[in-house]
Amino acid sequence: MAGRILDAHPAPIYSLLHIEDGNIVASGDDDGMIRIWDLRVAHKGKKHAVCMEFKEHDGTVMDMKFNKE
Repeated sequence: MAGRILDAHPAPIYSLLHIEDGNIVASGDDDGMIRIWDLRVAHKGKKHAVCMEFKEHDGTVMDMKFNKE
């Protein structure tokens, strides 16, 4: 599934992490915001594909790790 989400972040995206079977991804931007996306929802053209959003970080999100536990 290929596509693009317009206006995904207010700042440029710096990192991207695939979490679950290519359907759930996390994106981190230059202002420290992390968003968790369900691409199945985005693929249907819905604007609210963001499942979670974190704004607690300062500076660029340079790397992300996922731990199922």
